[in-house]
Amino acid sequence: MTVEKHVAIRELKRQDVEAMARWGFHDDPLFLHYNFPRLTYGERSLWHYMKTSGLRKKCFAIAAQNEEVIGYISMKKINLIRRTSELGIVLDPAKLGEGYGSLALSGFLEMYFVKMKMEKLYLKAAKFNERAYRTYLKAGFVVEKEIVEAFEEQEIEEWRIREIMKKNPHVFLAKGRIFCSYYYMSISKETWFSPQKSEKC
Repeated sequence: MTVEKHVAIRELKRQDVEAMARWGFHDDPLFLHYNFPRLTYGERSLWHYMKTSGLRKKCFAIAAQNEEVIGYISMKKINLIRRTSELGIVLDPAKLGEGYGSLALSGFLEMYFVKMKMEKLYLKAAKFNERAYRTYLKAGFVVEKEIVEAFEEQEIEEWRIREIMKKNPHVFLAKGRIFCSYYYMSISKETWFSPQKSEKC
């Protein structure tokens, strides 16, 4: 028997952070920066405050049908004049491969374009993260350009990075720093509404 999954996108509450502190961990060095940091109770309170305060950013919890918090979505670089922002999405590593990412993204896009009345959403996807890239394409995002930037995680040992580089052409060392190739992607309100309208016809 197949049980249909559902998710809710809602305000990130302080108590949600306690659940996030119990999430699983990525072992792959390229995904270590997605692990929820090991923090004290006070540091977790500060983490929540930093994620939810300010005019240029927002953060939402991704809750499963049993109300378990399985991820969070962030809006960064919010521009209320142009009605744009940049997306960040993190899931509990123990929940990857179960379809929650696609469900969460679909629910968030509806809230973003309909309820929040935003016009365009941007994101960066590391080229090595093929799972995320496919999810974004399926949701309607398009590649605007390809960029190279310093990688988020700079604490990976050099020998380990050199091993990764043998198998992954999208990660490399330059001047003692780790760099990565990214897709810079976007989806507009018009693009998102088009398939929604066709489904209703």
